[in-house]
Amino acid sequence: MADGRYRINSHGPDGLVYNFDHADFTDTATNLAKGETVTSVGSYNGGDHRITDNGDGTLTYRVKFMGNIVWYNENGERIAQNTGQTVVEFLFDNAGTPTDQSDDQLLRRIGIVKQTGRTDDVCSAVVAEIG
Repeated sequence: MADGRYRINSHGPDGLVYNFDHADFTDTATNLAKGETVTSVGSYNGGDHRITDNGDGTLTYRVKFMGNIVWYNENGERIAQNTGQTVVEFLFDNAGTPTDQSDDQLLRRIGIVKQTGRTDDVCSAVVAEIG
């Protein structure tokens, strides 16, 4: 189950297009062989923090996500939690139209610029709980 909002706005003198979204969600993972489940409950805000026109047909997007996700076992006990902020950069080919995202192509994920908060090993926690 998820509920969210998505917004697109042009900013600055170049009219570059910025995206922003918010979501609240609940997901359940089930080990079908055992019939055991874990549930994640979370919310996040994220979006384009800064876009740089590199002048060579590419755009660098700095994207910031902030949120909280908690994983629970079948007894309602918390088994893992990730909370905080992550900032990531991506490089896009703008296809000659920097203000039209519909034709942009992701060239590469540059990498994580900043990460703060709590980051549990979710995979290990889920495997330990449901196999």
